[in-house]
Amino acid sequence: HKETQLRNFFILLLYYELGARRAEPLLVKGTHLHIGRNSTIFLTCTPNDLADPRIDQPRLKTEPRLLPMGRTLATTADRLLRERRSAPRTAVGAKKTTFLVLDTEAGRPLSLDSVYDIFVLLRERFPDDFPPDFAAHHLRRT
Repeated sequence: HKETQLRNFFILLLYYELGARRAEPLLVKGTHLHIGRNSTIFLTCTPNDLADPRIDQPRLKTEPRLLPMGRTLATTADRLLRERRSAPRTAVGAKKTTFLVLDTEAGRPLSLDSVYDIFVLLRERFPDDFPPDFAAHHLRRT
């Protein structure tokens, strides 16, 4: 769907460019981004984050780290940040959270199940392009 394309592209780029783990895109907050000449993203987790309404909060497996972003990833992150503030359907929910990756229904932080669903959809729509078990972890090793 048009309203999820940019968000999903950002998620896939994070996996592909940075070798991120499955939960890491879901933990990114607007304050974790530095977009400019040398764009960076800070991947960190706040256990039991009171600002996180998800029942099954994503967690990091590794220590927090600061990673450089390529131009495409930085531009996509900037566009996603701007879009989340202005999209009529999600703007109210987006104002209540600092998380960057949101669902398109109410602007809530995206769940791990939704990430799984993105990969299921990719495998179903493009069976000749992706292996039947294609998942986020496959992009960690490319």
